[in-house]
Amino acid sequence: MKKIYLSKKIYIIFIFFLGFTLVDNPLQSQNVVLNVPEWKDYFRREQLLGRVDANISFLNLPLHFNDTIQKGVKFELMPLIFQQQYTSLHPDSKNDGLMIPATGYQAYLSAGFALRSRYFSFQFMPEAVSAENKWHAGYDGAPKFRPSYFLFYGLTMANIDAPEHFGIDPYYKVNWGQSHFLFKLGAVAAGISSENRWWGPGRYNSLLLSNTAPGFLHATIHSKKPIQTSIGSFEFQIISGYLQESGFEPFKGLSSTYTGNPYYRPRNQEKTYLNGAMLSYQPKWLPGFFLGAARTAQQYKSNIKKETGGLWLPVFAKWRNNQKTIIFNPRLLKTNLFSTIYARYVLEEENAEFYVEYARDRSTWSSWAYLMSPEFTRAYILGFQKFIPFGKSGNNAFQLGVEITQIEKSKDTRLLQGGAQSGYDWYQDLDVRQGYTHQGQFLGAGIGNGSNLYTLDIAWVKGMNKIGFKAERFAHNMDFFYWVIKDFRSAWVDMRGTLYGSIPIKKALFHFEITGIDNYNYQYYFKTKDPNNFFADGDNVFNLSARLGVSILFNKP
Repeated sequence: MKKIYLSKKIYIIFIFFLGFTLVDNPLQSQNVVLNVPEWKDYFRREQLLGRVDANISFLNLPLHFNDTIQKGVKFELMPLIFQQQYTSLHPDSKNDGLMIPATGYQAYLSAGFALRSRYFSFQFMPEAVSAENKWHAGYDGAPKFRPSYFLFYGLTMANIDAPEHFGIDPYYKVNWGQSHFLFKLGAVAAGISSENRWWGPGRYNSLLLSNTAPGFLHATIHSKKPIQTSIGSFEFQIISGYLQESGFEPFKGLSSTYTGNPYYRPRNQEKTYLNGAMLSYQPKWLPGFFLGAARTAQQYKSNIKKETGGLWLPVFAKWRNNQKTIIFNPRLLKTNLFSTIYARYVLEEENAEFYVEYARDRSTWSSWAYLMSPEFTRAYILGFQKFIPFGKSGNNAFQLGVEITQIEKSKDTRLLQGGAQSGYDWYQDLDVRQGYTHQGQFLGAGIGNGSNLYTLDIAWVKGMNKIGFKAERFAHNMDFFYWVIKDFRSAWVDMRGTLYGSIPIKKALFHFEITGIDNYNYQYYFKTKDPNNFFADGDNVFNLSARLGVSILFNKP
């Protein structure tokens, strides 16, 4: 298959805008676009270093700073983002929006403009991606698997729209990207948007909303800055919109005509409706402490009709009819429900922060069940970040970051579900069989259902300059492993090392990542190096993922 590159016209446009960065731009407003690599982290670390408003929670992104327009209409150029990725053997993709999990070369381009006034904001920032989309070995390519393994995998993947291959041809996609049209009144904005959203305190993962999947068109009402009250400040958002099916089978040959698997049922291709709400609070008496909660509810479009008993705003409905019984609200029985609480504590004097997110899949039967089994259907994120300034100017700093994301089922979940039952994994659902996805990618944590990620990040930072190294342990879908594979030698675990950096030159922010991935037991396939030694190492696979891009920040901070 020949390589696919962006057209020469797009490169010419890119070079033109690159030259434009040499021209000064007087605009001061700054829109924190999630798909600019390292940009959200830059503002977050500036807060820890005491240079950004301490009242901003960073629990609801994107942000818009310095929105102080009083008269007239202001024109603003949005960042021009050009990203390239090459992956050698297996897909490697998360928190990259429109880009897809694919092997080979792919390129992403986004640009646009905004018109803003005191009472409205029109932002047009479409995105385009072109991917070579080379073939790679998937689950069906593992030679040791028996037909029964395909059956179990079919039952698992039938309840999630996360295809191994986005077709067999080169992939192209254009969408509205990070666009919106909002009406503004004081600290509140309302309108329509296709922007990615990030809810929660995590830096590498978010359990409910992240930018792993492309943004989707939605109605929104939200705070555009902290709302100050006599007891502290609040931030909130309510969204409603439709999610799309990818249109691809979970993996090549899953259909019954190929494998003879009578248990696989093709998914309904209908759109799903997502409603979500989040609220965060910063107590007046505890500076630097932020507490938040969020809910999302997903159902098929046809289920929200009045005659079917569905709801347009299910996140505000009572999820249990009776707190003392196991009676669940019947109007939510065909709804994929998630809830989460999170906290972030900024220690400005220590240039550090702690954060945690705890979430539940569906609703617990009663308040008693929450106390007796807090592990049931839970997922969580724990994280810490600290900066150590050095040098006479104090502009240089050493960064240390640690984050743990655990989505694998707990023992309580397996026990109460009668074993490691498929279809009840995080992000999966037996009724909404696309699972918690949009266009084939996860709305929440990019590592996906049943997976865990441990991250250690060290770096040198100076302003927007950053050079760092990140070590990660990524355990793939351990729920499927314990349900089907069970041989502890066959757990699919990636050991990852990433050298990365961001380098600003004028208005351009160059970004690179080089990741070496040692795939232990890729697709759970353990091939021993010594048949006579049960504990011998397996024959593992090395995968290389490299990213190189530039973001032109016309309103560079």
